[in-house]
Amino acid sequence: MTLKRYNASNIALSRKERFFVVPETSYGAIAEPANTDLVIPIDPSNWDQEPDLKKDKAAHATRSKRKMLLGMLKHGTGSLKTHMYVSGTAGTAPPQDRLLNGGMGNKIARAADTVQAAPAPTTTTFLPGTPANFSVGQPVLVDIGNPAHQELALITAIDAVTNVVTVAPAFSAAPVATANIYAAVGYTLADELPSYSVWQDFYDEVFVYLGTVWDKISVVKKPGEDVELTMGSGFQRVIRCGTDTLYADVASGAATVVTVQDGRKFDVGARFNLSDGTSTETKLIVTGKALNAGAGPTNPYLTDLTVTRGTGAQAWTAANGIDVYPWIPAGVESGTVVMGHRGTMVLNGAAMNVLSGQVDMDNKVVFHEDEAIAQDYVLSYATPGERDLKPKLEVFFRQSDLFLFGDALTITSEAVMLPSYAMDANGNPKAGYVCALVLPQTTFKIPKITDKSGERVLTIDADPYYNAGNDDLAIWFL
Repeated sequence: MTLKRYNASNIALSRKERFFVVPETSYGAIAEPANTDLVIPIDPSNWDQEPDLKKDKAAHATRSKRKMLLGMLKHGTGSLKTHMYVSGTAGTAPPQDRLLNGGMGNKIARAADTVQAAPAPTTTTFLPGTPANFSVGQPVLVDIGNPAHQELALITAIDAVTNVVTVAPAFSAAPVATANIYAAVGYTLADELPSYSVWQDFYDEVFVYLGTVWDKISVVKKPGEDVELTMGSGFQRVIRCGTDTLYADVASGAATVVTVQDGRKFDVGARFNLSDGTSTETKLIVTGKALNAGAGPTNPYLTDLTVTRGTGAQAWTAANGIDVYPWIPAGVESGTVVMGHRGTMVLNGAAMNVLSGQVDMDNKVVFHEDEAIAQDYVLSYATPGERDLKPKLEVFFRQSDLFLFGDALTITSEAVMLPSYAMDANGNPKAGYVCALVLPQTTFKIPKITDKSGERVLTIDADPYYNAGNDDLAIWFL
């Protein structure tokens, strides 16, 4: 016996919720996902788009509230929270690539390289084979020692004549000639942001948020817990597709009209499958909808869906009982969760322990709304404004930390690298499992002295230090 998919009493379960994030070729144009576009949330996600309701100003001889007039759908908002993952292979983008690229705006792929024999490398300097691939403020992961292990450092200078790279903190030993400099993928800030089609799958229902722009990013690193990535977004409009049953035969594979019991579950642009329990239609795309001629009191929502048929069309023999349900890829999970208790903060080249770190960024995206169109939703255009970046660190108040107060008073620029990584047996980072947040131009505010279970702790707010380029923040995977 084959159990039917359609059951009117099914309720959505958070454990079945998942997302697919797909870049659009043009703003608001639906893009279909593949298996590798999967993003798994760690908390229930919230997306909302409300119509613009106005009161009817016409006078009536009643004290009752006036009826509402339905205006246009303004742009919506959404949020998505997930683990920060690493791919496990240096130079390969992490599973949340589309989120980071969307919120930051620019992606850098840095190829693997090797340390050159001349000039002789030291614990803080070396010459890479292709110096043009490296920039100040980038982290590097280099093989050190024999047998080799990996050590992480931040590029603090590059000689304009010799191209020799200077790093901090110093390596435990000078890298040998031909030592590996591992490939890396970095996400840096840009003036423009791409848009995405975000597919929210509830198993029985699928919502597609078109023209999604990631306008907010929050990265939280806590000891003993995973590193979390939270994205906030605005989007242009939503397409919904539900689960239903066929009312009438689909006579042949060439048919372009499918009649469903309740057409309210299917928006124009929705993608769905048909299945009689033994075979499955590949994919049907709704291009139009109209009430069926047989609609009446017993079935007021009987609807003819005009569809474009995909490959593998089937000839159906059962008029009723064939399931109609949303099309969505199976999805492929990948990556390893980054744990927040691994990795030591680098502050101006010196290693420094950190209890927790958080970076919040608001791209201040402005959605310009064009209402003079023949559509129910606002045709919006997204323009990033002046971004707002708020880093926050928490450290134990150690004897060596008093300089943090002095630097705050003098508005001294600090270079901060906040890495998390999987470790080898000796506590060294492993290539392919490193995530590092870099703030090359940061000014700390006066630390707040607070209590944490009897220990004194410094909570440090910071502001990005103005610079000509978009270098307030970078997120690297090595």
